[in-house]
Amino acid sequence: MPSVPFRAVCAALLSAYASPGLFAQTDCGAGWSPIPGRPGPVGAFTANPADLGVSPGPILALHVFDPDGPAGAAEPVLWAGGAFISTGAANTSRLARWNGTHWVGGTSSQVTSAVTALFEWDTDGAGSTPPELHALDNAGRLYRWSGTQWATLAGTIPFPANPASDPRCDPSVFVTAAAVFDDDNNGVASLFVAACDTVYKRVGGGWQPVGAPFLSAVYALAAHDDGLGLGTRLYAGGAFAVSTGAVANRVAVLSHQAAPQQWFSLPGQGVNGTVYALHSGPDFDVPGKRSLYVGGAFMSIVQQGNARLIAEWDGIAWSTLGVGLRGGDATVRVIADYDPDGPGPAPAVLAVGGGFAQTHDTLLNVRRVALWDGQSWAALGAGIQAGSNTGSSLGLSSPTVRALAAFDEDQGGPGGVRLYAAGYFGDAGGIATNSIAPWTAAQRLTIASNPVDLTISVGQTAVFAVSIDPIHASPSFQWLRNGQPLEESLRVRGVNGPALALDAVADGDSGMYTCEVSAPGCASAMSAPAFLTVACAGDANLDGQVNFSDLNTVISFFNTVCP
Repeated sequence: MPSVPFRAVCAALLSAYASPGLFAQTDCGAGWSPIPGRPGPVGAFTANPADLGVSPGPILALHVFDPDGPAGAAEPVLWAGGAFISTGAANTSRLARWNGTHWVGGTSSQVTSAVTALFEWDTDGAGSTPPELHALDNAGRLYRWSGTQWATLAGTIPFPANPASDPRCDPSVFVTAAAVFDDDNNGVASLFVAACDTVYKRVGGGWQPVGAPFLSAVYALAAHDDGLGLGTRLYAGGAFAVSTGAVANRVAVLSHQAAPQQWFSLPGQGVNGTVYALHSGPDFDVPGKRSLYVGGAFMSIVQQGNARLIAEWDGIAWSTLGVGLRGGDATVRVIADYDPDGPGPAPAVLAVGGGFAQTHDTLLNVRRVALWDGQSWAALGAGIQAGSNTGSSLGLSSPTVRALAAFDEDQGGPGGVRLYAAGYFGDAGGIATNSIAPWTAAQRLTIASNPVDLTISVGQTAVFAVSIDPIHASPSFQWLRNGQPLEESLRVRGVNGPALALDAVADGDSGMYTCEVSAPGCASAMSAPAFLTVACAGDANLDGQVNFSDLNTVISFFNTVCP
């Protein structure tokens, strides 16, 4: 016979899951969503007041900026930079900030050319000035955000006079990348910028070339420490085949000496096509270590074999990510870290964006954006497609993801961390949008109440219970003892429900009890452990001993009427 306490617990918990009117229920569903804004007034976009973004023109850069750091009162915001004209908020041409609910205007009156890079730069190291937000535009101008407006800083990057027709430059985007890097180990990072075929360093109010020009476009820069004892070094990627007179095959690293600085090739000879993206990301084989991830339009690692569009350099050797990616315009343009549950237990993964359409080996559709967890690729719903966006801007004529950023809008709340994809597109997962859209990962169920420790006598009934948040219409439960799943029996009931009952407990039932809860579209959650201690026969006061104290306990209840 089920005990009264167990029936009461089951009735209360099951009614919560079965009665849709009692709680706001969720399916934890992952998916894309639109960002409100202004529809494009010209041919590249279809006006759709419900599904908007920025228009017209692509977004080339995203950056999450917290003006006073994680301990301050100010909330972080997501900045977008590119060639767009407006977000619908006043004065948001080429630069705009998104606070999680709407675009904020009045930010970009000084900027007159497409913004190609957004980054933080701490100009005094451990000094009192916090890191400041900076932007670069396609005309070679540097801007600094004051907190209320953008200020144009002195000195224009001295790239060739006619870059659109110069073979040393990309024909559309001339200022391609930025990185901050402490190259002289004085505790203050310097700013490095790639423009056409040269990397420049910000010195005072001007720019100095770093090493010799590459003679072909440089598209990517990354400061990276491979964990092998050499410290952080600056890497460059691009269309170049040589560096300082030696074969470099699209990837080079800056020398350690302060002067004269030179670029050198990486061992293993690089890749056989243009590199558009470099990123220092997690080494999935060695916890705590970082690897350099290289993305672009290549088909293989030189002298090694297939590595379609993306490869990993761990400081010693090159390796592939599966076999890589394919289809579409066959490019990887951006690589970023993404941790869907922030400080939660799920590990970070790599987010990869570009113009690709499928994984090369399994032909999984991963249109323009995909996740890599160290073992396999995963799609983000239906991905990114052209939609009504069929025009051309800054050399982009097909749907392309050019920027990715992880943004936790509710700062540790139940919404999790969203991945923002931006570039040149009109459709995200079947939803009309203008060049920017957030991906919400499956929410992780939260255990709202955990089972509690029990100490009872042999022959009694033990009851453990859990509840979850958010309440889900169809959760699944699995109770475990000492990490092993329990099976239903006449004596063990509710192994697949919110409450577990163990009738006529014996010493062998002692142990650790946990419950794993899952639901469609949700990341599963494990309860905190509860420990069952079954007292031996005769231990009436449950102190672990049988003595006169137990006899006194029994006598004290003599003639008591049981409920």
